[in-house]
Amino acid sequence: KTSADMFEKEHLVANLCTQVMIDRGLNDDGSCKWSNTFIKAPLKAVTNVCKTPALKGNLHRSTTPFDLIYCKQTMENAAKKAKPPHCEYEKGEFKAHKIIEIGCDKKGNPIHFHKFL
Repeated sequence: KTSADMFEKEHLVANLCTQVMIDRGLNDDGSCKWSNTFIKAPLKAVTNVCKTPALKGNLHRSTTPFDLIYCKQTMENAAKKAKPPHCEYEKGEFKAHKIIEIGCDKKGNPIHFHKFL
């Protein structure tokens, strides 16, 4: 491998959303998942959201903001109804300081990302 190959492997990512979605196996029952939101925070910080009063059912809203990366499928990929591992996503959209709503189980653990505000 050349030095340029090593540099590319270590520092360049053409599309982080596509790579992470594939690496983590995130899909909807064998189809490419339309979108996914990644929370840039430790699990403990997100789990603390489950300690806030419930909005309705098991949904809780954060009292402090989080930084997020929002990934969505390319329109071309969606149009051809691609299946994993051929899913392609747009470059992640950074969302700074967003309030989040998540679903929590009875033990106070986050189990579903509902939305960001």
